[in-house]
Amino acid sequence: MTFDFWTSCVGHGFLSLMDHYINANWNLHSKILNFIHMPPPHNANTFHDKIHDLLKEWKIHKKIFTITLDNTRANDNKQDMLCDTVNVHARLPCRGEFFHVRCGAHVLNLIVKEGLKLIDVGISKVKDLVKYVTDFEKIFTITLDNAGGNCFGSWNRLC
Repeated sequence: MTFDFWTSCVGHGFLSLMDHYINANWNLHSKILNFIHMPPPHNANTFHDKIHDLLKEWKIHKKIFTITLDNTRANDNKQDMLCDTVNVHARLPCRGEFFHVRCGAHVLNLIVKEGLKLIDVGISKVKDLVKYVTDFEKIFTITLDNAGGNCFGSWNRLC
C-alpha cells in the first residue's frame, strides 16, 4: 500500500491510497483505490482513522503487510498507529518490523537537495562572475561608443 497526502495551493488537503500487488503470473499491478478530499484536522489520529476506514471499506485491512510513505516526521506517528491496528487484525510478519517502507523517490529527492546545498557557494560564485563579466562588457561597449569607435587610437597616444 502507498499513501500520500498533500495540500493544494488553496489549502485543501487530499489523500491518495494505492494498492500494489503481484498476480498469479508474477506481474506487478498498481491501482488507485481512493483519491479523496481530506478536511482538517490533519493529524496522525485523523489520518489513521481515515486510512483504516478506507482499508476496511475495500476489505483489505487484514491483507496488508507493508506500507510506503514519504519521510515526513508526521508519517512516523501515522504508521506506528496503523501498524498497531493492522497487527491486531492480522499478525504482521516479523511483528511489523518491516511494515513501513520509506519512499525511495523521496529519499533520493532529499539526497539531491542536500548535495545542492554543498555546491551552493560555488554556484553563487559562478553567477557573480557571469554578472561581473556581463557588466564589464556593457561598460566596455559604452566606452567604445563614447570614443567614437577609436578607443585604441586614444590609448596609443597615452603610451
